[in-house]
Amino acid sequence: MLKEKGNHTRFIALLLGMALIAPLFIYAVDMPNIKDTLPLQGETVKAVNQEEENRIAAEISNLTGVKTSIIHDLRKEGNSWNKILSYLGEADLVEEPVNRDTQLLNSGLTNEFLTALFAEGFREEEVLEAKILAERVQFQLYEIKRTIETDVMAEIESNNENQEENKRLRQLYEGFKLEDAITLVLRLDKRLGSKEAALEEYLISLQLDIYLKDYVELWEDYLDLKGEKGVGIDPITLHDLEEVTLKTIQEGNNHDISLESFSPKEVEIPVFNHSKESPISSNQVVKPHNPAQQIMDEINKLNPNYTTKER
Repeated sequence: MLKEKGNHTRFIALLLGMALIAPLFIYAVDMPNIKDTLPLQGETVKAVNQEEENRIAAEISNLTGVKTSIIHDLRKEGNSWNKILSYLGEADLVEEPVNRDTQLLNSGLTNEFLTALFAEGFREEEVLEAKILAERVQFQLYEIKRTIETDVMAEIESNNENQEENKRLRQLYEGFKLEDAITLVLRLDKRLGSKEAALEEYLISLQLDIYLKDYVELWEDYLDLKGEKGVGIDPITLHDLEEVTLKTIQEGNNHDISLESFSPKEVEIPVFNHSKESPISSNQVVKPHNPAQQIMDEINKLNPNYTTKER
């Protein structure tokens, strides 16, 4: 009886032991499978991160006009997104992306042109400043050309000296290229000390028939060529354009006044009302007498059949 009871106890102990060992055995068997899933989880996270990187790069590309490949290259160098934005000169565009579109992309400059400038390292603020300066000169040249081609300048063109000056101004307008002006202003700003000086050098090169963009890195050669071609030529400067623009505006205003004074309109003659009963209003318009009517009145006075009532 005791022997049977002892066997029964050992059997129960064996079952309990197996129950305790089974989880460890299952865990050990499944460990390779668990380890195999870890790389899959890492790849999933990596794919998600790459998708996010592509999205952010695309947004920056839309804002700056810089190719996504260039943005990814900057990212691979270990730069943060903020640093990339700062480098591209577009940090303020994250909050106001419309500002970029209205000031640059939608105002006569192509996306390719802007991309090239940004790739050279120029910031948006620099490009915008150069653009405004160049557009002002372009507008002045246009206004001068337009005025020359109207009757307002007919009297001035009768003078040979003025005719030659007007010809040079027209040629300067035709040769002026906005994108070339902006590019040269940016590239020569530091060399010449200011954007205005750079733009003036562009105007001079146009008048001397020198393609200045070819001499940005060959400045000494440009100065030599400028000295050769500039003999006996007094080039038109930014200051000259300002004066000519002001002159044409003033002459245009004076011309309008003279035309107005000789236009066949009714002349208002002020009437001083000394009597309250005077039927003439101070605002009444008095027309000049008709000479033909005056003659008819004199003839009628000699006619015996003409009565005062008829008059």
